[in-house]
Amino acid sequence: MKVTEYKVLGKLPDPFQMNNGRRVKSLNDWNMRRHEIIKTAVEMQYGAILPEPEFIEIVRINPAYFYADALVNYRVTTGRRDHPVSFTMCIKLPSDFEYGHRYPAVIDGDMCWSPANQLENMQHFTNHGIMFVTFNRTELVYDCAFKKTREAGLKGPLFDCYKDSGAGVIQGWAWGFSRCVDALLQTDLLDDSMIAFTGFSRGAKCALLAGALDGRATIVNPVETNGLGAACFRTHLTAINDEGIEKRSETLADMVVNFPQWITPALESYAMKEEELPFDSHYLKALVAPRTLLVGEAENDIWGNSIGSYQTNLAAKEVWKFYGNPENILWYYRKGNHAHEEIDYAMLANVMRHRLTGEPLNDDFGKTPFKKEDFPPIHDYACPVRND
Repeated sequence: MKVTEYKVLGKLPDPFQMNNGRRVKSLNDWNMRRHEIIKTAVEMQYGAILPEPEFIEIVRINPAYFYADALVNYRVTTGRRDHPVSFTMCIKLPSDFEYGHRYPAVIDGDMCWSPANQLENMQHFTNHGIMFVTFNRTELVYDCAFKKTREAGLKGPLFDCYKDSGAGVIQGWAWGFSRCVDALLQTDLLDDSMIAFTGFSRGAKCALLAGALDGRATIVNPVETNGLGAACFRTHLTAINDEGIEKRSETLADMVVNFPQWITPALESYAMKEEELPFDSHYLKALVAPRTLLVGEAENDIWGNSIGSYQTNLAAKEVWKFYGNPENILWYYRKGNHAHEEIDYAMLANVMRHRLTGEPLNDDFGKTPFKKEDFPPIHDYACPVRND
């Protein structure tokens, strides 16, 4: 990738600056600030947060026995008692499965479009004592990407259940990750000390949002979110890819035209004036701290604005520094284009096994395919010194 134009629309805002003008000085302050950030980085982007369900029930829908390397399917029913919704959750058990033992899990919401890819790559987890859990998020909210109005795109059983909730599509899909955790807790299979959320592209936006809101996710792994996720509203990029084709990065204006059902009218109003936004993607990432955030990008994914993702990683890292564990925000760049490749699964598995067994981390974490000095930080704040 050869960058031909790089435009910065202002400095990234300081996540430690509270609405009352004070700056965060303690963890108690930060906990209050998190609620303020949710109002912007979450609700202004994706709409109102959907409520917790009134109930959750699971039914095993394939043979009622467990064995090593089994594929176990559940029907999950949840939502409101008077208007339930349901979806399928599929579990690939570890190859060393023993009945009565509990296992860490990775949850992937992309069963709707990459089941074959998932099956091919589950062994990175299941061969190492980790369950791979997948669900079809479009059973909850339809993927009406071809609909060019917000109202036409808000379709699916979940929006029938929670009418007039104010939530957008990404918010609805993210809700499914948390319901999978609820369901897994009923199976006696889950070791809830390690749960990873992952997804690719629009599924990555959901995984990041779900992980920002659900503290039970100990590792959050968005893979190439493009805009409205891990990238950066305030950076615009034009570059020549490895095939010699010049392309540009996705902007908020593009999302307003292409995916209005994913965002809110409030966010739409900042199209073409992103420098006025009261947040950027580093705020969303910061909501994951002090848990582990692993951001995956592809070198040739110009539309995905991988340099913007790097900038918001740097800016968000100050929050992990505030907690005292900056090593818990990680990123990597693999070669290739916009896709969920085997190496992406392997990098997540490496982080999980590092946490579980002490396996060394891959040397590629933290590296970039561009010279860092060519793209200096676009934030000018540092984490406060804590007084607690």
